Amino acid sequence: MDGFGTLCLLLITILIDKEINGSRNWINLGIFSLQSSEFLKLTSIFYLSYIINQRVRSYKDYQLKHMLAPLAILGIGLLLVLMQGDLGGTLLTIAIIGCILIYSDIKNKIKFQIMGITLVPLVIYGTYTLIFDSENLYRLKRIKVMLDPFKYEDNDGYQLTSALTSIGNGGLTGKGLGNGLAKLGYLPEPHTDFIFTVISEELGLLGVLFTLAIYGYILIKGLIYANKTDNQFYKLICVGVVSYIFMQVFINLAGVSSIIPLTGVTLPLLSYGGSSMLSISIAFGALLAVARRINNDRKETLK
Repeated sequence: MDGFGTLCLLLITILIDKEINGSRNWINLGIFSLQSSEFLKLTSIFYLSYIINQRVRSYKDYQLKHMLAPLAILGIGLLLVLMQGDLGGTLLTIAIIGCILIYSDIKNKIKFQIMGITLVPLVIYGTYTLIFDSENLYRLKRIKVMLDPFKYEDNDGYQLTSALTSIGNGGLTGKGLGNGLAKLGYLPEPHTDFIFTVISEELGLLGVLFTLAIYGYILIKGLIYANKTDNQFYKLICVGVVSYIFMQVFINLAGVSSIIPLTGVTLPLLSYGGSSMLSISIAFGALLAVARRINNDRKETLK
């Protein structure tokens, strides 16, 4: 996806944003709302994979300066997402970019230089937003709730304690599909960020393990295809998409399980949400298309 087009979309969101659950990263299009930050994830995968492939092929002795312009574009995009209040989406996108850079054929020296450049502003922002920014005190509350959710059961911890209770109620085999109680008003937003709790309650541990096995299969197959090809672009697309899926699954499950603070990240391919579902579907379609191209290239090579 075009980097400048995504930046324009993010900028428009800030100008005519719609606030939903504390975040201002939605564009109201009348019949539906569009979450623009979801498309920065796609841009990070496609744009960065293309740029790295071009830089490695074009320069025999490429340096950090050859990567600064595309990284600056993505950095501006991340800043715009932060301005919208979507910290979870920002961290997820940074993780995707990091996985692509680590797996790429960029020299290790340049990888360390990029990490050093990005680490400083992240530490500064994290310190500022958690200690000095009074408007973001809700993030401190989320950390406190994560550490001891049942202490805040009657107020800030209600959603998380309800989720943990629902997960525990599922047992080994669950209450049966459609028989869960959490979705009947006991748990806010069960169809979006907390869909995992419904799965846990209705299908139990066996259903959870089956769901995780499917995600694991996608991850392993994506990495297998990434190692099947010498084409840098195809390889990084595979790595970018599986890192997108894996990191989003981890952040969602860790949040509802009280391992990390809640971030509002959806569960890929299962949670309700138009923009998130559209974004992950495009990414998944790209993975399937690239896998097919890799198989065709290998068949041509063997002829």
